Formats: sequence, C-alpha cells, structure tokens
Amino acid sequence: MTQIEIEPSTLAVATLILALLISIAIAVWQRSSAPSKSGSRKSKSKSISSTVAVIGAPNAGKSALFAKLTAGSFPSLPTYSSMATNQSPLPLAAASHLAPTLIDCPGHSRLLAETHKHLDRNPRVTLVAVDATALAATKRDAAERLALALDHRTLPGMRVIVVATKADNPLAMPVSAVKAALAEEVHVLRLAQEAQLGTTDDVDGHSDEDEDDASHLRVRRKGALAGKGKGTPEGEVESNKQSLDDLDVKVLGVSAKSGKGIEELVTVIRQAFGVATTTESISPFMVL
Repeated sequence: MTQIEIEPSTLAVATLILALLISIAIAVWQRSSAPSKSGSRKSKSKSISSTVAVIGAPNAGKSALFAKLTAGSFPSLPTYSSMATNQSPLPLAAASHLAPTLIDCPGHSRLLAETHKHLDRNPRVTLVAVDATALAATKRDAAERLALALDHRTLPGMRVIVVATKADNPLAMPVSAVKAALAEEVHVLRLAQEAQLGTTDDVDGHSDEDEDDASHLRVRRKGALAGKGKGTPEGEVESNKQSLDDLDVKVLGVSAKSGKGIEELVTVIRQAFGVATTTESISPFMVL
C-alpha cells in the first residue's frame, strides 16, 4: 500500500489554517453570546408594567413621598438617603382592586444600575422627585434623573411627572420656576450630548461595568433628549430647546408633610392608569 508523504511545510500551513478557523469560530461565538453594548436598553420589555417608579437624587424627598403615598403618613423620624429599593402597593381607589406597585428607587449615584433596572421594565408612571427648596444647587442632578426618565419613556402611554417636593416651605421654588430651571438644564445636557456625538458614533460604547454610572448617564441621550439635534448645524441647536410642556412632562408642587398637592398627584396617576377620577373613589387617607 502506497503511503502519502506530507511535506512538513504543508502540514504547518494546514495546522495554521485550522488554528485560525478555530479562533474565528470562538470569536464569533463570544460576540453572539455577549451582552449588548447598550446593556438593558436592548433587553427592555416591550409592554408597560403596572408600576409607578419614584426616582431622584439623594435628599430629594423620595422616601417621604413614598411613605405618604403608600401609608398616608409623613415619617416621624428624619429620612436618610435611600440605599435600597422599597416597594409597596399603591392604593389608587377605596373601592377598587387596582393597586399598582410603587417602587422607590435608590437615590445614590452609585446605585443607578438599580434605577435602570426598574425603568427598563417600562413603568406606567415615573415620578421624578426634585427638592424645590434646593433646586438652584441640585438642578444638574435633578435634570439628569429627568433625562434618564425621558430616555426610558419609549412606549405610548408611559408618563413622566416631576414632583417638586417640600412645596409648602417658604423657600420652595414655584412650579413655573422649577419647569424653567429643569428645561434649561436638560437643554444643557443635550448640548453636552451633541459634543459627545461629534467625537464618537456610539456614545453607549462602554458598559455600565466599565465606568461609573453617574458619568455614563451624562452621555446616554440617544432617546428623547437627542430630539432633532443629531446632525444639526451648531447654530440651529438652540432652536431645538424644548420646554417641559413640549416634552409632555407635568410638574406638580407637593408636600408629603402637609399633604399639599398629594390629591392632585394621585389623580394624575389614576388618569395614567385609566381610572375614574371622582373624589369619592380616591383612597380615604389621601383626601386631607
């Protein structure tokens, strides 16, 4: 029987080709099985959940608002920056079985991944709590949380409501001023996004594990905040400035301590869920 002799050089080339094919196959498999660069944004639910998310920077009054809406009481002890998610049924009506879940998301910037997780589930309503007594000093953080909510408002029927807390305080900024300040700061964030888009084609190129969530949030503006700015000449960007009314964002002045604005807030939430808004049907503890 005749033996086929293979030249060492031929064998070496064949081995090299085989190794190359194996490397390509492994790379393709890893790429197909790896999470998307934009993370949870690609795996978002395509339906609206029966939840109300409360988000906001530390000390924005989220925990007090959560306690007022779920238990009808103002915390007797001072609240602290939330480091964990709190959840409770929200009784929208006295004679109704409808009680969506109210989710108080952590306020600390290092826990924004938790906020992203709940917003990715498409809450019917997102409440953005801002401290009306300290907005001048905290408007950047407040605008970033509002931008985050708008970026996640991807389905018809989802509502974003800004809750200006501590509205009964004499130092509280009036609702009209809150609207103007937030609109201006959101516009500044959009301009920052335009600058970022001018240097890279993909602002989501880094995963949340690769960089701090707080800084990553500043460049994640491909959704609602991008508006018509992408590809717009620099001189025309200013004309794209939008008010909160333009963005379909309602702003309410609320006090968890005195109850000011609570009934109106509940009414707006009920409307978002398609529930009748007669005063008689509102949960008794919410009527002051």
